[in-house]
Amino acid sequence: MSLTAIQALFAELGQQLGMAELALDENNHCILNIDDGNDIHLEYLESEDLLLMVSALPPVEEKHQAVIYGTMLQGNYLWQDTYGATLAIHPETDAIIIEHKMRIDAIEPGSLQEHIAGLDTLTRAWEERIGDIIAKQDTSASDTALRPQDMNHMLRG
Repeated sequence: MSLTAIQALFAELGQQLGMAELALDENNHCILNIDDGNDIHLEYLESEDLLLMVSALPPVEEKHQAVIYGTMLQGNYLWQDTYGATLAIHPETDAIIIEHKMRIDAIEPGSLQEHIAGLDTLTRAWEERIGDIIAKQDTSASDTALRPQDMNHMLRG
């Protein structure tokens, strides 16, 4: 395809969203802020004729990284929990990155909004999954921590 084709897809998306000025910038990049959600970065990779869609979740505390990263690796396996997207860790910020590449000729007219909504849904699902894992770890850690009343017998001798 061409830059003209991707610009037409963005013009159509802009009409659907009521944003007549929606377009890629001079770097072939656009950021959409989803209501009550995360930003989704869209970038046209002209040399590959691909649309890259990226969303990010905040980094996790070091004490949770092993479990979270293991869960992400399992989810990446054959894209079973990512629906074709890829999970990664940003090398500079440690943010959790969810990215999906699409061939431009595979994007049907009028369907870009659905693809963006799909990435947003996936991002929210991983955000919830990670939150649940962290909550479970924090709860189990507090269940095994010594409480002051547990130490009474130690102080009495």
